[in-house]
This record gives sequence, structure tokens and C-alpha cells, in this order.
Amino acid sequence: MSRPEHHTPLHTELAILILITGTPGVGKSILASKLSKKLDCQQVDISTLVKTKELYTRVDKKRRTLVADERRLTSAVSKIIHENKNRCLVISTHFLGGYLPTRQVKYCFVLRLHPEKLRKRLASRRWSPSKIRENVEAELIGVCQFEAVALLGRKRVHEIDTTGKSSNRVLREVSNLVDGKKKDIGNAGVVDWLETYDLNIWG
Repeated sequence: MSRPEHHTPLHTELAILILITGTPGVGKSILASKLSKKLDCQQVDISTLVKTKELYTRVDKKRRTLVADERRLTSAVSKIIHENKNRCLVISTHFLGGYLPTRQVKYCFVLRLHPEKLRKRLASRRWSPSKIRENVEAELIGVCQFEAVALLGRKRVHEIDTTGKSSNRVLREVSNLVDGKKKDIGNAGVVDWLETYDLNIWG
């Protein structure tokens, strides 16, 4: 098996972070896996880290989620970054917060998916109606995009509409930005589902 190609010099004395965020179900994990292999980066999934290392304060039984302990999560992420200080890290998460060293974030990709497509995808995973609605509404109003811009500013935040696209096509779009084949400037705000989505679908 050949070594992954290196298109951009991402290995420095300080770890460079590439964030992949978005509403649950939009394809973050698949992209993170493909991108980390392409760039020969370390992949970190925050939800998996919180669960496996028990970095949570409690279990929200109603929402069926873990409530992260941000202090311990910050320590764990800092340790991973220190251990990989000469590499890049691809971090996937729907939860952005103070546990991330923002100065080391070079790119933040916010994956978007049409709310109706997302609703069907989450339903196929047998999510509860209330949890489906919560996440579809979050996607509809762009919660992850707003959080990313609030944390990093617009210039480092790139929205990728994944609707109707294969995972390889999404990978190419992201790779073109990382490789410098596309202009390196944020495009936060280009996706607006409120203009096209039928709000009456919820009754």
C-alpha cells in the first residue's frame, strides 16, 4: 500500500487543526476518515473520545446524549495535540467550544445537508421523532455554522453543501481548499435553507 500523497505542507512544529463540523447525520465521520488518510493526519472524533474516555458529567436520558465535561475534554484534546505536535489533526465534532485551541485551527468545514434529506437519514437510523426534529431544526437555522463563525471568525469557516453529493465529491471540494486550488477565503452564510424549506412540514 502506497503512502498518502502530501499536497500541502501541514506538518509543522505545532499541530495544525482541521475541523469538520455539522449537524449529526450530515457525513462528518466519513469525510474526516477520508481526509485524514489523504493528508496523512491524525483523526480525532470528539463524540467517540468523550464516550471512550468517559469525559462526561452525566447522561441526558431524555435526549439520549452525553453531556461533555469541558474541563476534562480540554485536557484530553490538549494531550492529543501535544502528542501529535508535528502533524495535522482532523477533528470531527458537532460540538465546538473552548476545549479547542483556536489559534491552531487552519480550516473549519461546516457540512450542510438539506433538512428533508437529513430528516429521512435520521429516521432510517431509528432516531426518536423529538430528536429528529431537534436536529433538523438545528440544520435549518444553521446552528453549527453560527457557532463556527462565533468561535473562529468568517475567514476560516467554509460551508459545504453535501446534498446529492457522494462522499468522494465532498472530499474533492474540501481537498481543493486545503491544497490551495480554490481561493482560501471563508464562505460562511452561503447555505440558507430558510429560503427553500417548507416550514409547514412539521404541522
